[in-house]
Amino acid sequence: MTDLPSSFHPENRSLDTWPVDLDGVVETIISTKCSDGTYHHAAIGLRDGDGTAAAARTWGQTVTASNLSRSTSGTIQILADPLVFVEASLGMYQTPNPVLESANAWIRADAECINRGEEGGTKWTDWQFTPQSGDTVRQDIPVIRRGRAAVIEATVAASRLCVPSYDSDILLNRIEWCRSIVERCGCTRSEQAFLRLTELVDHSQIEPI
Repeated sequence: MTDLPSSFHPENRSLDTWPVDLDGVVETIISTKCSDGTYHHAAIGLRDGDGTAAAARTWGQTVTASNLSRSTSGTIQILADPLVFVEASLGMYQTPNPVLESANAWIRADAECINRGEEGGTKWTDWQFTPQSGDTVRQDIPVIRRGRAAVIEATVAASRLCVPSYDSDILLNRIEWCRSIVERCGCTRSEQAFLRLTELVDHSQIEPI
């Protein structure tokens, strides 16, 4: 796709902490080095780990999981380009270099497998990422948080419960789905927001966080 950003090989500075707050799940793009020397980009959700490390889980024997197992490192890119997230999540997105030009910050991190398991017939791997080097393009780094997006979507649905032309069952199912995302991925502020939503909406079928 011609609209996707090009990549470059950065000159990193030493880094021992993450440039954004990892409260809840922060959606990022990780690039990992393939055996042919190219870099594979994939979406990955980060949350707080032990100490300065971040934690993430991969599902199945993906290219990312295979590359992390072989190289034990990856480059975490913090960006807000929706086209990149779609391509990295659903396509085969590979570039000559590890960092995309749309990245607002990037962190080269050591990757360590800390746990493995299986759920519903699919194997998963838990990883711990420890920052080693990186850089930021701007001080105020925009991030994508699924929990916050779910609160907004639930708010839109809740605001239409009093509109007769909308099916309340469909709206309530949408709100319940959003609640499950906030429970899994939400930061403290998102959890507070959803709790307030349940207080403001006069409907007994909406469960609080």
